[in-house]
Amino acid sequence: MMNKEILLVVEALSNEKGVEEEIIFQAIEAALESATRKRLALDDVDVRVRIDRRTGAYSTIRRWEVVADEAEACNPVFQMRLADARVHHPEVADRQLRRTGLSRLNPPERRLRKHAQMPT
Repeated sequence: MMNKEILLVVEALSNEKGVEEEIIFQAIEAALESATRKRLALDDVDVRVRIDRRTGAYSTIRRWEVVADEAEACNPVFQMRLADARVHHPEVADRQLRRTGLSRLNPPERRLRKHAQMPT
């Protein structure tokens, strides 16, 4: 969905169904988070999507817990060793969360449009 399309869908659903816009935004964010997890093929990954309520623009981030380098167990799905985290964020400390941006999903309707325009 394009930014303006998100805002139009939220407004239309709110008016038609009598549901608060915030509830619809939260449902769209949850759906995008779920789709991102499926795309990454990782159910346990900590993904957050935030939609700007004014512009419709959204961002997708993945979060890791930073653990000490000497930690015995480090699950790479949701944890990152301190030395690795400091490569990009030298100020990060043990037990903090590190966030990285993810590219947006290619929505199914866009993929379908792209295939429809391809010559056969």
